[in-house]
Amino acid sequence: MSIDDHVTIEDYGNRTIGEMNAVHSAHQMLIVTMKGSKGADWSPKPVLSFMIDVFHYCSDIIKELSKRSRMLVEWYEQHPKSLYLPPELEFLRGNAISKADLRKIIQLSANRPNRPRSQTESNYFKELKDRQFKGPNPVLKQKEKRGGARDQTIDYLAWTDVESLLLKKVHTALDQCRRVTRYNHFRGKLSKMLFLFDQNEAPFLPSAVSYDRITTCIKSTGLSRKRTKTLSLFEKLNIIMPVGDKVRIAEMDTHDPRRWLTTMALKHGETLSDVLINKWANRSSLSQLKAYDFRTSETIAAQSAMPETERLVELADITSGLAVMEQLESQFGLQTAIVTAHDAGIAMTSMEAVAEAVENRPVANSSRGIIILYPQRFGVCFHQHHEKPCRNYSNDLSASCLTCNDAAVTKGHLPTNEDVRKTAALLFGSVVRHLENLAFTHNRNIADDPAALGEHMLTLVERGLSKDTLEQFAAHLIDEFHQINNLLKDRLLARRLEQSFVARGFVKLLDDPEVKNGALMKYHNPIKHAEPLFEQALSEHGGRDQVDRDEQALISKYPQFAAKRLGLRDERDLIAPYDEDEN
Repeated sequence: MSIDDHVTIEDYGNRTIGEMNAVHSAHQMLIVTMKGSKGADWSPKPVLSFMIDVFHYCSDIIKELSKRSRMLVEWYEQHPKSLYLPPELEFLRGNAISKADLRKIIQLSANRPNRPRSQTESNYFKELKDRQFKGPNPVLKQKEKRGGARDQTIDYLAWTDVESLLLKKVHTALDQCRRVTRYNHFRGKLSKMLFLFDQNEAPFLPSAVSYDRITTCIKSTGLSRKRTKTLSLFEKLNIIMPVGDKVRIAEMDTHDPRRWLTTMALKHGETLSDVLINKWANRSSLSQLKAYDFRTSETIAAQSAMPETERLVELADITSGLAVMEQLESQFGLQTAIVTAHDAGIAMTSMEAVAEAVENRPVANSSRGIIILYPQRFGVCFHQHHEKPCRNYSNDLSASCLTCNDAAVTKGHLPTNEDVRKTAALLFGSVVRHLENLAFTHNRNIADDPAALGEHMLTLVERGLSKDTLEQFAAHLIDEFHQINNLLKDRLLARRLEQSFVARGFVKLLDDPEVKNGALMKYHNPIKHAEPLFEQALSEHGGRDQVDRDEQALISKYPQFAAKRLGLRDERDLIAPYDEDEN
């Protein structure tokens, strides 16, 4: 991670409208560029609000602990062939270097260190044993008893030899800083690397914290303790945790925070869909959520269980009008009011009362069941949203409702019909612009058969682009969508073509005088409905086609399981008479 891999957004939605200003003031956000999990690409990720202060606090600490290394890296980025010396040691550059001088260069300080003398400078002198020469001792001390003759000269190295040796070690250290793990190296500008870290053994060398070092700090193993001889953070602070029926020193893997956050999100599945959780975690497949799901079997069972009700309530037939509605009022405690809209009486109730009735889970007779039609932008939706939320959401011009198997368009309702027409025009324009971009970059293959679609694209380029040719080609692709769908590699174009195909089909029916007002129209598409996760689960096993093939293989092996036509039989005598006075 780089120190620039985040951006703070503050109050980007301010609106000055008096007392409503506080309502429309957006919360602070923090966006971090995050590496995707298991093959996913890098992408922006919003940091949860309670993490923002912690993120800045930790970042400031890391930057404070890497000041010297960051300064050294910046120096060597500008002067790769010149050894860094602090201002008080610049006088040594170009002169002969003694062991005392070399120790100052290694420590980046003109002061004598308080700790015992390091063996580093002696080892460096040994590496250049053949390059040493004798010179006068600048701090000669005569010793009366021993004569002091041997203290008159000491070993020296030429500045060029010292600089060459230390620069070689510096560049090795710079390369080591990039090695976050064995296979994952930092690729950006090294001075921007967040996890640079100052070490005290040889201050003239820049250094960084590796993945293994962090792992050792939060989880100590026998091998790491033997290799580094250091205690983990939890061992130093004596933090313990229960494991089964025992208590031991706490430990944490680097993925544990991600596992914990994902598990907490999955516990709130009614408000956070698996698709949204997977998008936030930036994983390439929904199936990877299983690796981060640490809910207990009891928790999963409790979430999947139906709510318990005090008594079983059966819905009565309300088609007889307000008389039966009054019975429902007393049965569920609903409050209704009669309003007038062009002399039409409408029974109203509160959403709280509806929610309470839904929580009681009433059941309905199959022949007298209640189906709620939910209005949507293009007509009505047959999905029962009060029982289970719809997960077929999309930002593609809100066209997901058009291609949904649970939706229907009613001819003659002007607002929804007009939205269908507007969306059809927008989708067609989107397809035209998409084809224009493909034509400009015609070297992109959009089909497996270049003689088919690829030839059309090259023809457009050769003859010159024009609005008429592009619109004609777009109309042809839309009309032939089902024939070319499997050839298209560009799935965004395929999705746009399908949406435009459906929208154009609805517009044709709306304009058809033979289709009477009040007609109910829908696009039959069994693979797109309010629960796309079910289709995704099927696709991982080969899709619906594979299910059909497996069914045919089973029938061919066991013919007794084949469906048999029994024919129609008159069983009206089995229908129990309905007594209206029963309720």
